[in-house]
Amino acid sequence: MAMPEFHAPDRRAVPRKKVHLDCQVIFEGNEYDAVIQDISIMSAFLWSSFMPPHNSAVTLRLNPNFKKPPFILKGNVIRRDSKYRQHGKAGAFVITFSDNSPKLLQSLGNYINPQHRAT
Repeated sequence: MAMPEFHAPDRRAVPRKKVHLDCQVIFEGNEYDAVIQDISIMSAFLWSSFMPPHNSAVTLRLNPNFKKPPFILKGNVIRRDSKYRQHGKAGAFVITFSDNSPKLLQSLGNYINPQHRAT
């Protein structure tokens, strides 16, 4: 008998939304391609071939459609791990954003519109 798939509820204070956004991680002046898997107004979970050090300050640059200027988020790496994926070893890490101003949060919500959300 097949067991039904179980999904635990997200217990974060601010749940992250599933997205699949290409971005660049900027660390110490160098840029690395990454993918944001899920994001909230407080944090984001990313995959990249580059793994920034724990507690390091990073900048994310999002520019999904190149019609708008890039959206910049700054934060700190709070958790990291590496996994083997289809294309080899990849770094998985979470950053918390350092600027949670109402203006930034509203801009982030407007920037990640429904056409960019995972289904």
